[in-house]
Amino acid sequence: NLLKNKQNQEEEKENINNEQRENQLKNEKGKVCWVQNSGQKWLYPQNMEGPRPSCFICQKSIVHLTLNPELFDYGTFEKKILCKNLGFKQPDLVIEFTDPNNDNKPGSNTIESIIDDEDEEEKKEKELMRTKKLDDPMIKIFNHSSLSIDDFAQDVQVNLKIHYLDLDDEKHPNGFEITNNWTLNKFTLKKKEEEEEQQEDDGKSKNNDNNNNKNKNKYIGKKRKELDGDDGDEPQIKQPPSKKLKISA
Repeated sequence: NLLKNKQNQEEEKENINNEQRENQLKNEKGKVCWVQNSGQKWLYPQNMEGPRPSCFICQKSIVHLTLNPELFDYGTFEKKILCKNLGFKQPDLVIEFTDPNNDNKPGSNTIESIIDDEDEEEKKEKELMRTKKLDDPMIKIFNHSSLSIDDFAQDVQVNLKIHYLDLDDEKHPNGFEITNNWTLNKFTLKKKEEEEEQQEDDGKSKNNDNNNNKNKNKYIGKKRKELDGDDGDEPQIKQPPSKKLKISA
């Protein structure tokens, strides 16, 4: 019994020491070590920067993506936004959406990046998906969809909330904006040329109607004046020649 008690006490001490070491490692800041080829000191340790509050990857927060869907198919969406702007290498997407034709019908879709080890048929299918619009049935990235994007090549995960807007070309030349929060007044929308043309057409037709009414009123006034006579007297009706005059002639 004494031996067992001693063994138990030693195990408890070891467990406590291990926990203390783990806590110390967690509390200690990681360090980066720089190597220099010349000089007396070859190794230069430096503390790593802590997580930045503005970094959506560090904070694992939801990022809002506002874009004009007419400017992107899935290929350009992956290349320009996911890879070039957000820094993904092999993004895999899990899409949560609501059917645009039925608000009570949620759905999901999964899109995986192309891997070198895949067979030709899978590669062809994924290449075909890159040519599809975002709201295509093969893609299903609709307005207000939620995207969970993982990149196992570099252990990165980002959550995206999608917003469709017809953005102004001058204010938003890239056709998209990425923000940490979302309000409509942050964006400048494109003026619809069709509405402006329709307003111009309505204005022209209204002016034409007014001009026609004026001309019509002038014509009616002129006729009425001719019928009434210049002096305002009753119109004089010419009598046919009498038969007597006709016979004597």
